[in-house]
Amino acid sequence: MEHAQKKRVFTFVYAGLALFTAISTIVPIIWEKKARREEKSVQKRLY
Repeated sequence: MEHAQKKRVFTFVYAGLALFTAISTIVPIIWEKKARREEKSVQKRLY
C-alpha cells in the first residue's frame, strides 16, 4: 500500500511538472500572436 501511494504521488508530481512546462512553453507563443494581432489592428486604425 505504501509503495503504491508513493508511486501515485510521484506520478502526480511528474504530471504537474509536465503541465507546468507545457504551459510555460505555450503561453508566450499565444501572447506573441495576440500582441502581433493587436499591432496589426492598431496599424489599420492609423492608416
